Amino acid sequence: MIEQYTGGHLPVPETEIGRYLGYGKQEMDAETKILCAECLERLEKTVSYRACRLRIPISVSGEEILLAQEKVKSRSLAKHLDGASEALLMCATIGPVFDRESERLMHISPARAVIFGAAGTAAIEAWCDELCRRWQQELGGEGLFLTSRFSPGYGDLDISFQPDLLRLTDAGRKAGVTLTQGGMMVPKKSVSAIIGLKKKACDDERTSCENCEMEDCAFCRIDRPRKGGKK
Repeated sequence: MIEQYTGGHLPVPETEIGRYLGYGKQEMDAETKILCAECLERLEKTVSYRACRLRIPISVSGEEILLAQEKVKSRSLAKHLDGASEALLMCATIGPVFDRESERLMHISPARAVIFGAAGTAAIEAWCDELCRRWQQELGGEGLFLTSRFSPGYGDLDISFQPDLLRLTDAGRKAGVTLTQGGMMVPKKSVSAIIGLKKKACDDERTSCENCEMEDCAFCRIDRPRKGGKK
């Protein structure tokens, strides 16, 4: 059964917005801070948190994963789901009004549009984190532990699995999330993912950043060696 979720106000950390703007661990300058506060106020008026999830049995054999009746081949996803006999397929969004406001800002104030976009990215991540907290509390009663989220495009899981993931979760009807012909998610600030359910927590559970093989991502949350041996 596909379940639906909605959310109310969620705190969106200014530090996360700064990270998506490329500030890293540096503080924003005063002018950007003012615009950031303005965009957070605007964000609160435009977001509409929705999500859906489907709980399914899975099996992993080598690099092949059977998700309900869907067979997926991915070495990195198989490693991520190793030890799990079930998974949650999820799709979440902050809604279409954000997209319209973002487009309007791009025409009248590109600087605000960029910051507003970063705020939207931080908001969808905060919503996904909130959902996972809810689900961990719920499923912990069954002795289950959630892995981190694993989305199409991570590791060697091809982005072409995205349509199947949205179809399986009935994301169009249950969360209002669809794909363009070019494969872009609409609304833009949306996330789809696979979450493994395991019988024991893993002390070394990898984060989504650790599952990603991109070496030079400006938004990475972890320190990793980069090309040339630099960090």
